[in-house]
Amino acid sequence: MIQLDSISKSYGDKKVLNGITFEFRTGNIYGLIGRNGAGKTTLLKILMRIIRNHEGNVLFHGDNINTVDILNLPFVFIGDTPVLYQDLTAREQMLFICKLNKISKEEAIKKIQHLAKQLKLEEYMDYYPRSVSRGTLQRINIAIGMLRESNVYFFDEPFITLDPVQVDTVEQMFLNHKSTTRIQIISSHDLDSLETICDKYLILKDGQLLEFEPGTLDRKQITKLIGDSYDS
Repeated sequence: MIQLDSISKSYGDKKVLNGITFEFRTGNIYGLIGRNGAGKTTLLKILMRIIRNHEGNVLFHGDNINTVDILNLPFVFIGDTPVLYQDLTAREQMLFICKLNKISKEEAIKKIQHLAKQLKLEEYMDYYPRSVSRGTLQRINIAIGMLRESNVYFFDEPFITLDPVQVDTVEQMFLNHKSTTRIQIISSHDLDSLETICDKYLILKDGQLLEFEPGTLDRKQITKLIGDSYDS
């Protein structure tokens, strides 16, 4: 379980997160929804300790993580922009990440093969980043993040740049990855995908998290609830 205890964050005079207190419970996939600039990415980065100058505490199974070294966090964050080595193939990138995480070569090969099959990447494993589509780059990005074993995964716009077939593939991966001990938080504007895979909707509005069951709100109600979009 992850507990947010009075989390607040401001940018200048603008308060993006306003004293959020909330519990993320194991066994759930959460869909994080909000207009552009509402603070979704900010919240994920606070959970990952990428942003540290905030108010409040984050607890993981009762322990405060605010003092944990970012390299020792038991969480995985997969951002919306692939950051890849241009001179390494997809396979080489994954092997390199496995080595950094002290995964044995035998185990690394198994994990890479499994993820490549799950995300339909087998034919692209020996391609360089510049040689594949943006949708394939995004799936490689997700696969690299999933190489690290964790019970907590944060995804920021995982469906961005994916075509409909690729979206189905990634949706199925999330469902296959679900377990009673795992928390997955997915920030996305793709409401159709979130409704397919999520146990809970979390709407970020006016600095607070509002929890809903998927199916209880339609797109028009969600749009009305989050208000007009803006960039920041």
